[in-house]
Amino acid sequence: MDYLEDINLTCIYRGDYFKKYEYDSNGEVIYGKTRFIIYHNNSPEIIYLLFNYETKGFSMFPSVMYIHGLSSSGASSTAINLRKLLPKYDVLSPDLPIQPQEALTMLKDLCELYKPEIIIGTSMGGMFAQQLRGYKKILVNPAFHVSEFMRTQLGVHDFLNPRKSGETKYEITSDLCDSYQLIEANQFADITYFDIKNTYALFGTQDTLVHGYDEYIDYYRNAMWFEGEHRLNFEILKKIVVPLAKIIL
Repeated sequence: MDYLEDINLTCIYRGDYFKKYEYDSNGEVIYGKTRFIIYHNNSPEIIYLLFNYETKGFSMFPSVMYIHGLSSSGASSTAINLRKLLPKYDVLSPDLPIQPQEALTMLKDLCELYKPEIIIGTSMGGMFAQQLRGYKKILVNPAFHVSEFMRTQLGVHDFLNPRKSGETKYEITSDLCDSYQLIEANQFADITYFDIKNTYALFGTQDTLVHGYDEYIDYYRNAMWFEGEHRLNFEILKKIVVPLAKIIL
C-alpha cells in the first residue's frame, strides 16, 4: 500500500534553523520541533520530527490518532484544534475511505506503522477506534450502529471538510449500509483486558443522534458524561477531551 512505503528524509543542516523553537499551550519551549513534508499517494502530508542539534539526529514525535465521523475528513476542525491543544504530539488524522472494510484496514495499518500513544474517535470514528485492539482510546459519542442512521440518509451527500483527494461528495447506498452492518456485527469481539482497562468513552447529555452508553457499558467500564451535544466544539475538547487524554497518556 502506498502509505506504507519507506520514507526517506534528506536534510541539509543549518544550525540557525534547527535551534528554533516553538511554545506549547502552557508556554513551555519545545526545541527542535521540525516540519517535514512527505508524499502519500502523490498528496503532501506534514509530519513533525524532533531534531537534536547536538547529535544531528531526528526522533519521531509521539503520535495521537484522531478518527473523524461520517461526512467529515482529516481536515476537520476537531483535528485542527487537537493539534493546537496537543503541540507535543504529532496528530495523525487520515481521510477515511467510504468503504468500511477499507477504512478499518487502513487504520490498522497506520497504527502498526505509527504506534499512536492514544486514539481519539468521534461518532463513526468511535466505532472504528473501538475495534483497534491494543491501544489506549477515547471514544466520543461513538456511533456503534452508524448503518442504522445511514439507511435514513440514502443518496448523495457533501463532505463537510476538504479531502486530500479533492472529492466533495459521496453516496450512501443500501449496499454501503450493508457493508457497515457487517463491520458492526462483530465489533466487540476479541476484547482484551488491556482494552477494557485503557478504553474510555465520553457521552454528551444532549446527544440526540446516537445512544451508545448501554451497549458500551456491557463490554467496558470507563465512561463519563459531559454537558454537550453530538458534535464536539473547542471548549469540550479543551476542558474535557484533552485533559482526559493527558491523564491517560
